[in-house]
Amino acid sequence: MPHTEQKILDAALKVFAEKGYKGATTKVIAEESGFSEFTLFRKFKSKENLLELVLSQGAENLKKEFLEIFIEKDFADHRSLVEYLVKSLDQVVRNNFQFLTISLNLDGGIRGEAMKECIDLFTRYVEKNLPGQEIDYGSFTLSIFAFTYMINLEIYRNSGINSHALEGFIDNLTLSFH
Repeated sequence: MPHTEQKILDAALKVFAEKGYKGATTKVIAEESGFSEFTLFRKFKSKENLLELVLSQGAENLKKEFLEIFIEKDFADHRSLVEYLVKSLDQVVRNNFQFLTISLNLDGGIRGEAMKECIDLFTRYVEKNLPGQEIDYGSFTLSIFAFTYMINLEIYRNSGINSHALEGFIDNLTLSFH
């Protein structure tokens, strides 16, 4: 994608995440990008088109990063697998935090198919690497996603919570494994 368009998309991502779709104006997005509002409309035609491209690009990036987690790997024990999953997902959430925030605040929620596919991949990976456990694998993976998102939200808000909370979460998750 040409430099101008990407700078505008990056600015839109930031502004939509901070202000929401309704609160974000094309004027503020243009100012954030360093280009004029005229350039924004010439390149993207409307705020709706801009949002759609931001969401498409974000969904693509999220899916790509999710896929990088699910490598063939040997884990010494259940804790090392859970630690790998939580810390890897935390990094994916951190890298895609603005996109996730926008998506979670839209009426339709996260870009349905992309997120469903990511959670399904995650669930299958956990089932494969933690077979025979008496857990609901789907709930387990959603819990990890929700917790890592909430930790990153609190870090973003400077609430005093930091990523050290992940260690306690990992300890709690591994208590039920045998």
